Amino acid sequence: MKRYKLFGGDLSMPGDVDPASRFVRAASYLKTLPKPADAYQAVSHLAAIARNVAVPFGAVDTSGSGSTDVWPTRWGTVVDLTHKIYYVMPVNSPAVFWVDFGKLDANSSEILALDPYDIKLSGDVSTQLKSFAPVQKPFPPTP
Repeated sequence: MKRYKLFGGDLSMPGDVDPASRFVRAASYLKTLPKPADAYQAVSHLAAIARNVAVPFGAVDTSGSGSTDVWPTRWGTVVDLTHKIYYVMPVNSPAVFWVDFGKLDANSSEILALDPYDIKLSGDVSTQLKSFAPVQKPFPPTP
């Protein structure tokens, strides 16, 4: 970090998909963004940073670092702990969807789910969650 201008060094902010470069970009934005005026602005700031450091499908690492951990981003998430809202930003859709946990029964033990790959998801999807039963495979017989 100390090699980059914002943190006392001489280098400009990197723009490639190398994980270290993405970390520097995220840290730079977090350090320079103004204090958010409200929760909406805070979520917007974090969503913008997450999108900025996401790796699109098909991106090639041009950093020359030889990194082997450049994987495409499937989705980004932002959590508003104060208002109990979980935002999801899939890469296969320009839309953002969210679950408002304040609208769910906190006393229920039911597992709820939806298909995060559904490109039609947008906005508050809290009422679209459906009961989910995980596939249970029987244990193999003991010898």
